[in-house]
Amino acid sequence: MKNNKVKILSIVKKSYEKLRGTNPKLKKFSLKLKIKGNKSNFDSVDVVSFFSILDNEIEKNKLKNPDFMNENFFFKLDDINLETIVNKIKKNND
Repeated sequence: MKNNKVKILSIVKKSYEKLRGTNPKLKKFSLKLKIKGNKSNFDSVDVVSFFSILDNEIEKNKLKNPDFMNENFFFKLDDINLETIVNKIKKNND
């Protein structure tokens, strides 16, 4: 179980670092970085790009892929940070 969380954290971090390679203005990786909400570090292009990269990494690692752009997740929550993403992937794969 713990090993799975480490794998998921690694996938999210790798996806973020790939995005950061295309947008060097983004801050260093932290689970507290906001994707959506007040003081978000992402613009709309970053959000779409990040979830696209993340989807590919999740599939590559043969994990169940939550539908992040689903209205019950992305549009329902006002604040989303990278920790929320890690927890959602973990919950979907338990």
